[in-house]
Amino acid sequence: MSKYSLHRIIYLWSQTKEVSSNPVLLKFLKTALKLYILCNFVSSFNSHADFEAYCHKASIQEVAPEMWLKIFRENFKTAVSLGKTKQSTQGNYSSALGRFLKWLQKETWYQEIFLHNLPDRAPCTIPISRKWKPRVQDYEYGLKVEELPEHLSVFLREWQTFWMPHNSIEEENSQKCENLPRRETLVKTSVERRNKREKRRVEEQGRGTFDRPVLIKYSDKTFKNYSKSVLRFWGWCINVECYSVDEITINWITDKILLEDYATHLIQDRGRSSHSGVSIALAALSVAKYLTYKDSRRRDWSDIPLVEELRNLCNQYKGEYNKQKPQSDEEKWEEKELAHEEARKVVWYLYQHCAKLNARGEKRSASAILKAWRVYLIVKILVYAPIRQQEIRNLREGDTLIRVKDKNGAERYAVRIRNHKNLNKTGKSRYYPLPTVLTQDLDIWLQLIRPTAIEAAKNLDDYLKFFGYSLELEKQLSQRLEEAKKGKTLRKVKNLEDYISSLKKRIKAIHGRIESWEVAKANAEKCNSVFFIIGTGNSQTSFCEPYTDDRFSLLCELVSWNVGGATNALFGCPKFLNPHGFRHIGSKHLRLIGKANCKEAFSSLQGHSVEIDDEYAAQITKDYDLIEEIVDDWWE
Repeated sequence: MSKYSLHRIIYLWSQTKEVSSNPVLLKFLKTALKLYILCNFVSSFNSHADFEAYCHKASIQEVAPEMWLKIFRENFKTAVSLGKTKQSTQGNYSSALGRFLKWLQKETWYQEIFLHNLPDRAPCTIPISRKWKPRVQDYEYGLKVEELPEHLSVFLREWQTFWMPHNSIEEENSQKCENLPRRETLVKTSVERRNKREKRRVEEQGRGTFDRPVLIKYSDKTFKNYSKSVLRFWGWCINVECYSVDEITINWITDKILLEDYATHLIQDRGRSSHSGVSIALAALSVAKYLTYKDSRRRDWSDIPLVEELRNLCNQYKGEYNKQKPQSDEEKWEEKELAHEEARKVVWYLYQHCAKLNARGEKRSASAILKAWRVYLIVKILVYAPIRQQEIRNLREGDTLIRVKDKNGAERYAVRIRNHKNLNKTGKSRYYPLPTVLTQDLDIWLQLIRPTAIEAAKNLDDYLKFFGYSLELEKQLSQRLEEAKKGKTLRKVKNLEDYISSLKKRIKAIHGRIESWEVAKANAEKCNSVFFIIGTGNSQTSFCEPYTDDRFSLLCELVSWNVGGATNALFGCPKFLNPHGFRHIGSKHLRLIGKANCKEAFSSLQGHSVEIDDEYAAQITKDYDLIEEIVDDWWE
């Protein structure tokens, strides 16, 4: 039997309050299907058992429910003309059929199976405000790299070279050799290798052993986080503790007393969690390993007292953080938790906002439609394939996002990405299929919606039109502004100053697009990202630029704000869920629906271990959710 067979769907409808209180509706629906609708899909039913057997076998997709009313009217009219039934009975069947279809079209699973045509108008946008919990902080004090004295700048570069494989001296040397003749290149690199071997022999013999610590190279993101922690620490030393920049030495970042005072400042004065202590301790540990690499004779630096001291400090803060985490998780998720069923309703709501007309019936600009499609599709990916937002940002058509045929011959999209978060741990690429529920949407996005931005940037007129502007409009607005300054307006306005301010903003927006067009054109020509920035306000030159690692917050805010608006409209309460939150929701939902045996495969889709997946689910699974599943029949 199909998951959504006709029999199962009729059964689900029969359990609704409407049918339970009026069981005759079920009888009329089945009669209408048997006599006047399903005859278009199967020749005839010799008995009621044949009808029931067909309903068990036929999936909802096979019987085209969107055509039922039309089929019913035509076949019922024919039956009346042949004297097989009376016209007076039509109302009973039409009522039951109409009620069933109305219920059907509101079901989330039905919306997923049948991607319906967009509504004529997008829903009204309900204004929302976001209440931020203020942190106790007076000013930002972290140092910038360009503010560092020479000795600290040199340290940062050497520290990075030590941990980062693609910034290593070896690679720099190899790049310098690229343009040399082949023989000279071989001689030069071979001499360098010999010198390095001799240097290693001297160093390791001086230590009395050939064992040395094992280096696990950092990713860009990891080192960036560590370096930011170090810069903030130095800024605290100067701007809060009033040390002179010339007093600071490299070893200060590994000073346990200083680190403890800094962590206390972060937690008590700035309202951060103990995880801030973990972050600075990990950065200090990284520096300590770099400084003592030549002195250690063990693979894990366990013979270096400074490293062990910092490890203990890090574990101390981890322990404190783990104690705080359950309560902080509960407080955090109270403000943004969604059931997976609710998240799917959010997807449907965002899809309706892709309509070509706004709520007032006015034509929307191509950029507005593209933005609506972008957020709809990103959220839909997060709901049905809760992968990391980093992997969504790195999707490139034909490169990391490819179209494949599965084992059943059905076409779908798959992701194949090498530079992912756990590459250093796994050593292999991520390769996984995306759900087929995303295929049609991705086709529409890649073939119809996304190209509108790329093509628009080719000339200025199309670029302005893409945003709903034109040179003629700029001229008209400028004329209106001049008239308004003289007190003249085309229509009566409530406040002349507000009207003038509005005209200035619109003119400034057009000028911004005109000035940014050359850059936008260049960006579009080299753009290969599936999802990219459109740019607004002061960031108009970022048109068609990718969501790089240093811009990941833009994608997070895009998702969070739109999900907040959708949940406010749907449920009366905004839930500002970020991309990572969908991973927790998916993990919890998998377990609540009894698919715990699929944990390993689902964890692989998300790109982490089963243990982390269990942790994600536990963070948002309340005791009530677990107890509810067994409380009525646990004794049976």
